[in-house]
Amino acid sequence: MSTPILDFWVTTGDAGAENSFKQIQGQFADATGHPPEMPEFATGFWQCKNRYRNQDELMSVAREYKRRELPISTIVIDYLHWDHFGDFSLNENCWPDPAAMVQELESMDIRVMISIWPFVQSGSVNGRDYNASGPSVNFQTMYDQGMLVRDSATGEQAPLEKAPFWESNPPTNHMYIMDPFNPDTRAYVFQQLKDNYMKYGIKTFWLDEAEPERHVQDIDIRYGYHDGTDAEIGLAWSRAEQQMVYEGLKAEGHQEDDIFMLSRSFFVGGAKYGAGAWSGDIPSTFQSFHEQVRVGQNVAVSGIHWWTTDIGGYSGGSIDDPVMQELLIRWFQFGAFCPLFRLHGDRAPETITECGRSGAPVEVWHYGDDAYKSITAIMKFRESLRPYVSATMKVANQTGVPALRPLFLEFPHDQGLWQQGAKVDGQFMFGPEYLVAPVTEYNATSWQVYLPELPEDAKWVHHYTSTAYSGGQVVDIDVSDLDTFPLFKRSDVSLVDATLIA
Repeated sequence: MSTPILDFWVTTGDAGAENSFKQIQGQFADATGHPPEMPEFATGFWQCKNRYRNQDELMSVAREYKRRELPISTIVIDYLHWDHFGDFSLNENCWPDPAAMVQELESMDIRVMISIWPFVQSGSVNGRDYNASGPSVNFQTMYDQGMLVRDSATGEQAPLEKAPFWESNPPTNHMYIMDPFNPDTRAYVFQQLKDNYMKYGIKTFWLDEAEPERHVQDIDIRYGYHDGTDAEIGLAWSRAEQQMVYEGLKAEGHQEDDIFMLSRSFFVGGAKYGAGAWSGDIPSTFQSFHEQVRVGQNVAVSGIHWWTTDIGGYSGGSIDDPVMQELLIRWFQFGAFCPLFRLHGDRAPETITECGRSGAPVEVWHYGDDAYKSITAIMKFRESLRPYVSATMKVANQTGVPALRPLFLEFPHDQGLWQQGAKVDGQFMFGPEYLVAPVTEYNATSWQVYLPELPEDAKWVHHYTSTAYSGGQVVDIDVSDLDTFPLFKRSDVSLVDATLIA
């Protein structure tokens, strides 16, 4: 253990409570901060990839979604849209007219999310209109005013010793990390976001590398923060960055129900800043998919209510591979019942232009006609569920009970459930109505599902066959048709029943 001080906080449920597990979730949220109500745009489908290199690429994708009349609420501009790390601005050669871009996207009801990274190169400037022949304004200002992370051994603001993966060795510019524990850093960097993104209407931020990642070659460097070393308090770094964006947006008059950011790392208390998380750069495999169904449930009961994966996984997989196509269909069926519904990935082969590298297309129409039919069906179903998603996220805001619920959280007194043990860790409830059992094996034809006990006369109704089942039993469900999977709805619970939705 690295930290010199460790506090324990313990909470328990009342023995006589109807559901002590939900009570504990609420008490944890009371202590660490309740998430805001999820903004309406965030409940829809998000299109993202590594990476849209320029304005034309991004707009062509958005227009194609609209031409095909497919649901889309958010599109994401990934990293390296800048000239230098620390510019915090769009490269004007590749993104010539951000204002017009945002205006057209807003006319299509599409929100822009943009990636920001915590690194500051010694060549970084201040904004897209800055004269590149002048001094490195952002870096020099941040260095002179002590806004960069220090080496704990020397006390000096220290660059990375070796170039990260995106740079050659030796690096063309020294790479530093901003220090968001410093309130001056938070104020300065948010001002860059305001001047260089928000003035065009971009107000939703993706905090990538929010550990901040220092890569294998730098793992032994111990960075000194204001209150300790990286090993002692480094995990709180992401929360300080989330605080920077949240407090900046609030100061600009933005309401909580319109503040949203996505962060690759998380720390206790981050939820109250309007931050969501995703599970990082996971491989595109059925094994990884199997793990994510379990990860999501653990994340939910840890107080992180806005969560997703990269649908299809991030790395590996070819759009022409039948295994990848089936994986994507099955992953969409899971993703539609996650709080955030987001497609992402870095597919082979890559191409390189004057605006940098990009993986192969990931948009849903590139995986073949059969996969397209299956995927768009579940996309449209999720679109129909958006009022339900909003309602369950409002419950999370008010009570601390997540939308994505392990079965024990909804059925704490079901003895059959406890007897099943790990056999049911691949199923979960999405809100109070839907039981979801994603199919996480390739070429599966049958899938076993435990249906928890229900009150008398209540049934579990299979979404695709309308077959009604009694609770308290294990059933075998035919999943040979990729258009279907084990999805059940309780017959005794309605979205409008405010007493049951919580």
